[in-house]
Amino acid sequence: MTISDFKSFYNEHEAFVRKSLYYIIKNTGFVDDVVQEVFVKVWKKQNSFKEQANVRTWLYRITVNCALDHLRKNKKRLANTNLEDLPELPSEESNSLHMRQLIKLAIDQLDDKSKPLFVLYYINEVPQANIALALKVPIGTVKSRLNKARTIVTDYLKTQGVNYES
Repeated sequence: MTISDFKSFYNEHEAFVRKSLYYIIKNTGFVDDVVQEVFVKVWKKQNSFKEQANVRTWLYRITVNCALDHLRKNKKRLANTNLEDLPELPSEESNSLHMRQLIKLAIDQLDDKSKPLFVLYYINEVPQANIALALKVPIGTVKSRLNKARTIVTDYLKTQGVNYES
């Protein structure tokens, strides 16, 4: 991969990586660092990519691994995130911001195994089969964890006054 190819790859996939990390990592102040870490690993591991594999699946795996590594390394520092710790957006977006913050806090209720699955499926709309392939877990495990995660998230949102019906 040339530098030009890498820049194109980065431009094409950076938003997906950033969006995934925003919801997986509790403290959004670290997202930029972990995005950088993901793309450094992509650059270093580009020779490990097998042409017959899907590049998005490969990238999902690297992104989730970097997020989980970050969470493990920073578990104590990231223990207590609340609404006030999340970044503010301009006031005309306050309703949207409030909902995004509530969703992020709801996702933060999930364990480290369920959180990446939930983000990939519900936030980034990655098919369950691709998630199973990327994370190297059976499709039944993906379905089971997603069901449990969805229940936890919707229950949390209900406690915050959000009436969500599927």
